Amino acid sequence: MANAILFTRGSRVTFEPTGGTEPLTLTSLGAGAGRISDRYDLTAFPNGADISAQLRTEFATAPVLGDVIRIHLVEWFTHRDATLYGVGDLGAVDAAIATETDIDGVPQVGSIVVNRVTTTNDYISPMIHVLTLAEMISWVVWNETADGLSATAGDHELAMWVNNPEVQ
Repeated sequence: MANAILFTRGSRVTFEPTGGTEPLTLTSLGAGAGRISDRYDLTAFPNGADISAQLRTEFATAPVLGDVIRIHLVEWFTHRDATLYGVGDLGAVDAAIATETDIDGVPQVGSIVVNRVTTTNDYISPMIHVLTLAEMISWVVWNETADGLSATAGDHELAMWVNNPEVQ
């Protein structure tokens, strides 16, 4: 009989402009603009995936206190596309999101609230934790701030881990 279920962190998956597992180009993302990542395949987890994630980014110009960068999770299934959110097909590759209404209905799972005015330090979201039965996922980052993000590729990364349950 099982006494405990422990979770071990799986391999680190990165969504970033260059060199990541999947592309997510946040370089020079303008104010009031968004970006969707390439899809990440979760079919290796047919019973669902327990995901932890965290976004790290920097601004090109000093941001305004209290402004927000929102993080959304798009869940994809073979028999459906993103129309399940009522917003049409968001695409399958790293791409711009034309308007904020394109992600209406896409669940927001995290955010970064600007808590200091600087361009020299990373802004890091609190840890995001989601459970999904999706076959593939994409991340959407919406820059709701009044300032653009840095043009330096190494300033942006969304890191993700699939947590593995171990029954003991």
